[in-house]
Amino acid sequence: MRDTVGSGATVTYSRDGSGIDGSYRVAVAVVGETPYAEGQGDRPGGLGLDSTDLNTLATLRASGVPLVVVLVSGRPLDIAAQLPGWDALVAAWLPGTEGQGVADVLFGAVEPAGKLPMTWMSSASQQPINAGDGKTPLFPQGFGLTYEPGGEEDDTSPPTAPGTPAASGVTSTSATLTWAAATDDVGVTGYDVVRLQGSAESPAVSVSTTSTTITGLSPDTSYTFAVYARDAAGNRSPRSGTVTLTTSGGDTGGGCSVTPSTQSQWGNGYVIQATVTNGSAARTSWTATFTLPAGHTITGSWNASVSVSGGTVTARNAPHNGTLGAGASTSFGFQASRPNGDAALPSGYTCD
Repeated sequence: MRDTVGSGATVTYSRDGSGIDGSYRVAVAVVGETPYAEGQGDRPGGLGLDSTDLNTLATLRASGVPLVVVLVSGRPLDIAAQLPGWDALVAAWLPGTEGQGVADVLFGAVEPAGKLPMTWMSSASQQPINAGDGKTPLFPQGFGLTYEPGGEEDDTSPPTAPGTPAASGVTSTSATLTWAAATDDVGVTGYDVVRLQGSAESPAVSVSTTSTTITGLSPDTSYTFAVYARDAAGNRSPRSGTVTLTTSGGDTGGGCSVTPSTQSQWGNGYVIQATVTNGSAARTSWTATFTLPAGHTITGSWNASVSVSGGTVTARNAPHNGTLGAGASTSFGFQASRPNGDAALPSGYTCD
């Protein structure tokens, strides 16, 4: 259930229904038969719900919250006396590991389509009962409800806009985008990432999580991305804020490396000089990235164009030091502040 509703609602679990009050929008009670063996090992007390389940249902009904019952059993149970007190019933049979499928039906991700393969008795005393034998069942063979056509269309409220995406791990052909989740009155089911070129939008990727890595980008190219959220009814959120990134320049092989050196440091700051060493092939540009500890701030830099997104720092070559022959090196530096007494330094240096 938590996976299905996502960030749009809070799911609270209680084994016996305790703790519920009128602030909840709905109560979902999963009840049914405990393990049994047919024949000599069958349940001696009939086909009704046991006292534990009945007490849980009574607790939930007393709260005044709408009650949806999910019945887990291998056969019809004697529930006619309790049914009038339920707002909805889902016969889940024995779903095994496929509880996600039951949750999808409960929250409208899919419409129920199952029909009863047998007659459901009004009481255990009717057994055996079959279609056409003159007995009045609780539900006839073939019975099964579904949602009204257009039911999802009744949900016309879109999700809120996702958070502005942040770019990290930018290379010559890929970049990772991460954003804060949107919220919805029913539940967010996915996100659409789009590329912006002027006033035009084009789809980049659709995902169900709040992070994705976009591949197939061109080297040394500027890209602008934004994100939409959508819900099960197809409502689309307002667009998020935009993020603009520039992929690094590609090279013909050999890679490069970054070696940082701490020039000086004091209680609330430090200066670092970093050497960029080229690999086996000449290049016309380079991009170094590293991770800035939480609470640290870049206050100045030289010999590179430096940008910060979240905790990721990207340093691109200056006009005068981008061209490097095989095995050649250059350097850049920066100064940063940090909380007084924090001895951490940047880490995770990479070069592309």
